[in-house]
Amino acid sequence: MGPAPMLGYDAERKLVQHINALQTRGFAPTRRAVRKIAFNLAEAMGVKHNFNKAKGIAGADWLKSFMRRNNSLSIRKAQGLSNARAEGMNKKECNEYFELLLKTLTEHDLINKPGSIWNVDESGLQLNNEPGIVVAKKGTDVHVRQSTERGETVTVVACANAEGTFLPPFCIFKGVKKQQVWQESMPSGAAIEMRKESAYIDENIFMKWFRDHFLPRKPAGKCLLLLDGHGSHTNSPDILECASSNDVVLLCLPSHTTQYLQPLDRSFFKPLKAHYRHAAGEWGNANPGKKLERRHFGELLGQAWSKSATVRLGVSGFRACGVYPFKPTAIADDAFLATTDYDSPPSDQESNYDDEGPLPSTSSDPSTAPSTSKEVTTIIVTPIKDSPIEDRLPCRGKPTPTKLLLEVSPIPTPVSKKPSSRKQSAQVLTSPEVMADKTKKRLALVERKKKTEEKKLTKGETAEENK
Repeated sequence: MGPAPMLGYDAERKLVQHINALQTRGFAPTRRAVRKIAFNLAEAMGVKHNFNKAKGIAGADWLKSFMRRNNSLSIRKAQGLSNARAEGMNKKECNEYFELLLKTLTEHDLINKPGSIWNVDESGLQLNNEPGIVVAKKGTDVHVRQSTERGETVTVVACANAEGTFLPPFCIFKGVKKQQVWQESMPSGAAIEMRKESAYIDENIFMKWFRDHFLPRKPAGKCLLLLDGHGSHTNSPDILECASSNDVVLLCLPSHTTQYLQPLDRSFFKPLKAHYRHAAGEWGNANPGKKLERRHFGELLGQAWSKSATVRLGVSGFRACGVYPFKPTAIADDAFLATTDYDSPPSDQESNYDDEGPLPSTSSDPSTAPSTSKEVTTIIVTPIKDSPIEDRLPCRGKPTPTKLLLEVSPIPTPVSKKPSSRKQSAQVLTSPEVMADKTKKRLALVERKKKTEEKKLTKGETAEENK
């Protein structure tokens, strides 16, 4: 009912396709960008419109009507994605990872043993009560008291299996001496480790977590431990040797893919941080003027951990990543940004109609039509009788909406950089080949450091003699 769209039905349909194409490349347009594209398209097509020519933009009312007519589109909050992650999360890497995962699960008879499939990862929590969304008076600046400008970071190592069982948290503080009062308020079974340089994990701390925290709690028999390619997890031959001798298979995820392939990233850390911020906010309101210190961290972590480390969230992470049940198709196509050139849809074949109906075929004898090896699907489109005649006429030599859209709004083509030498593909770290390679690299590194120290010592002796 009512008048036809300003751009026409066919052009609007092509505009929807164009927006989808922009999204698949990682360049989803804003509402204002869509309004500018619509104005430029209307100008290029030469159609009559009431858009704002002074500003070169379609109206907000037009956008609302456009969104109502095309309910496949919606207003969404976009999430930032680095170029490295956009390039790293590709179907080739994913397919190779799932092939290796299936081979590993089958080889070690773990395909139906969710209690023996684990994932470990770490994330940072801040010793601060960060403000969130609040209710306040309209038209005013809102301030929320914080215990400090910038809170100290505490690293929390989490580990769960496909049955939804979580190990107690393993926390890393910056410093040398640990105080017993910090441990008293921690969740049951939690451990605290100190690192002098920073609160971030390194090889020695990961080894201690693995040897003292994971191995005593793992079930008997073979286990699979999924982890990312951080150097603290993958570079130490001692860790790989310890895992291999204790029936633990370490499978490293491909670089820049953990946002989709790591179970804890998919289901656990976001709720954990949300519950922790809520607990810290309540602590700040109950203790105005006081500073959030290390002795308070365990209590806040305990509140957040009890609400986040649940069977439901643990199981859902492995399911969403296609690990258990094993299902590579659990990773939706939306996870992969297009990297090939934009393929234009067939030019206006859908609107091949004149005033009375479909145009006659150019070949009346089916036998003269060229044959192809692919099955041909005939699409019959019913013309919209209420649309303007111009929208239902065939495109006879004039530029099509698709071509005009590519002119007024070109689809960016990211420049693919040469893969970094540090790029980590999926691999079984405890395989003999990988362990031998890691040992060889570690020995070479030790030798280089030894030569560097010898050169420094020689230079120092020479300078001393010259004096």
